[in-house]
Amino acid sequence: MKKPTSLWVAIVVLGIMAMIHLGLAIRTNGALFISVVLEAILIAGLVYAQKWAYILVLVFSALGVAVSLSKGIGQGLGVLVGNAIVVVPLLLSTRFFFPDSQAGSTGG
Repeated sequence: MKKPTSLWVAIVVLGIMAMIHLGLAIRTNGALFISVVLEAILIAGLVYAQKWAYILVLVFSALGVAVSLSKGIGQGLGVLVGNAIVVVPLLLSTRFFFPDSQAGSTGG
């Protein structure tokens, strides 16, 4: 099954975010390296159409917003917008990860 364009948008944006985090991690010698590794694993999972990657992207996005909101409304809103750019296209490709098991049955 061909990957939907919206999934590729989510993958590319997640890759851009990973590159930004890598640049910040190199500058600050911080724990963002963990984020880069996790994002790389999630990107690979999405490319190979793994359901666990789909679910983890949604969970990590929600957790990221919650943690950022605890640090301040400005940072929280920034993370919310950034994550939405990944999550919305990913949600649009939900049927790719979870195809309708009833498609083709006649019902009745």
